[in-house]
Amino acid sequence: KNGIYIASGSDDRSVRLWKLTALENSNRENTNLQNDIKDKGDFIIDSQSFHSYTLIWTGWGHTARVWDIAFASSPSNADPRCDSLPILISAGEDSTARLWSPLTSEKEITYPLRGHRCESVWSVDACEGIIITGGNEGCVKLWDLKSRVRTFRTRTAFDNLKSSMVNLPVPKDKLVQSDSTPTPNQEKEFYSHTFDKYVHQTDSKSSTKIKKKIAQKKKNNSKGQIICGIEFFSDRNGEMANKLLIATRAGGCFSLNLLLQSWEIHNNWDQFVFSFDDAKIMDLDPSTGSCIGVHPSGERVLVGTTVGWIVIASLSKNGDTQKFAFSCPSYRPAQSISWIDCVNFLVFYACGAVIWWQLDSAARLSAPKVLHIMTLGTSGIPLCHAFDSARNNMFIGDSRGNIAFFNLNRALASGDSQDTARNPDKILSRVHDKEHVTGITILVKSGVVLSVGNDGCMHQSRLDHGDLRKLIRIPIP
Repeated sequence: KNGIYIASGSDDRSVRLWKLTALENSNRENTNLQNDIKDKGDFIIDSQSFHSYTLIWTGWGHTARVWDIAFASSPSNADPRCDSLPILISAGEDSTARLWSPLTSEKEITYPLRGHRCESVWSVDACEGIIITGGNEGCVKLWDLKSRVRTFRTRTAFDNLKSSMVNLPVPKDKLVQSDSTPTPNQEKEFYSHTFDKYVHQTDSKSSTKIKKKIAQKKKNNSKGQIICGIEFFSDRNGEMANKLLIATRAGGCFSLNLLLQSWEIHNNWDQFVFSFDDAKIMDLDPSTGSCIGVHPSGERVLVGTTVGWIVIASLSKNGDTQKFAFSCPSYRPAQSISWIDCVNFLVFYACGAVIWWQLDSAARLSAPKVLHIMTLGTSGIPLCHAFDSARNNMFIGDSRGNIAFFNLNRALASGDSQDTARNPDKILSRVHDKEHVTGITILVKSGVVLSVGNDGCMHQSRLDHGDLRKLIRIPIP
């Protein structure tokens, strides 16, 4: 920048920008020295005039020392405020490069450049809209500056929208007092009796611990509203989601109309729930609620619990208030629920299994039946899936970076009972190191399976003659 600015990096993890300043006792007889600085910084330095550099900005973001810094020119079509202003690119020991616009923002203007599989990015430079980084693993990587700086405008626009955001508090839960629910006086008497009972049986040190535990339990019981599930949905099949459903651990069930910005209060999902096993009303604890899954029609919702029960509750306005619960013994807790279509859905269990359930479309009040029980056989929790309906192939990603493949045609051909647990036909171990697999999709024509995870990479694998093979791993910019 013609000598006007100097950028520096440090062991203290900071990036700093300094600006040229002329001293008052300059030996140059030029009263417009400060104006000359704007365009003639190099000339002032070369003429050995009295000058100094003043710190005008400090950026924090690196988690380790900063090795190198480079200036970059603002690319065309970037944010107008960036034109003719310095853009800094810093490289650090945290294996990242970071972009800054110090005269317009105190923070980084885009996400860090990650991709080097090493401890340090030692060198960085920029030329004609291309960022070049070099790491201690011996690799040089090129990045497009234009696409990076473009996000600066997007983030600025988002910041401007914050002032117009609407706060819509969730309605209060409709608490239902049951015979087993203690009154405040009963709770007080219970805690007092419990403490008095143990304080005489233990020494003072132990009694202090007991007192703290009781106080913590009382504090936990007085917590506010806890949401156990939230999901966007549409009240009409196939249309864009225009509602938001929320279920709470007090049994509340509320839907927000995003267009009208108004709440609708539904019947509690935990009250008057019939069991499909014996057709009796269950004593369901709403604090066990863990996840929800809204039916594609928007007329029903499934609520999963930590004890394995799945509750079917109605969201329609036609007066249907009946609720039913079902479970698969020994499978718990329910982690998430995902609908495949209007009659088939998956329940992901933290015990490492995924169960495919099917509703009987002809009999509305019949219990869902189990089609497949898929156990991963890994130490991870199932998180996401992709289903190829044409070939009946299921792919499931877990919390330990693994992808399990099930050919469900083989399961049907084997003649095993539908409630028999099935192991994967193939497991790709640590596809995403040991990080969560957060999404999977299938390119049906090519047979390529794409997955993304918390390791910051997209992985490609291919299903070839029934065998799943790893192909390539691509770091996400």
